[in-house]
Amino acid sequence: MLRDDGTCNYTCAVFADFGNEADLTQCMIYDHNPWVWNIASSGLVVVDSSRVFLMQGPSNIGEYEGRVNVYSGKLVARHVLLQHRTAPAGGALTIRGGDVAVESCKFIGNTAIYDGSADSGRGGAIFVSANAQAAIQQTAFVGNRATLAGGAIFVDTGCGGNFVDADFRDNAAGHNGGALAAVN
Repeated sequence: MLRDDGTCNYTCAVFADFGNEADLTQCMIYDHNPWVWNIASSGLVVVDSSRVFLMQGPSNIGEYEGRVNVYSGKLVARHVLLQHRTAPAGGALTIRGGDVAVESCKFIGNTAIYDGSADSGRGGAIFVSANAQAAIQQTAFVGNRATLAGGAIFVDTGCGGNFVDADFRDNAAGHNGGALAAVN
């Protein structure tokens, strides 16, 4: 179990800038400082590597009580619950490069709030930018909110998204895409 007691000022539980693969399998991560967020060093799990980072809960959904940020490399998230997170862009998961595969996960009650910055208010659960690719399958998005666009997911220009058997329920955005907003 990894636990953030709120005493750190950078990525508290995991920062993956590694030469080999890393694996968090059936691991519980708890964040006791939910506002460890800023544009330079955000989230409880940050992936910035050329390798694969696996986040996998048990088959009955593992809980990661924090935000996840991907800048490069590849993140594979399976059987993970990301809920009740708030940030300017991508309440639970921000993808600013690299490839992300999300399989059999749940995103519940996450929020992206507009704060005046360029990307803010977009992607209540997931924000995809910087030529990133997101493949999402058998994943539920429930009750996520965005001030501007993409109540559940926002996909920016030049990025890709592949959605298979995704369940969108009760998501909302202030302007565009209650469930999904994609910019061409």
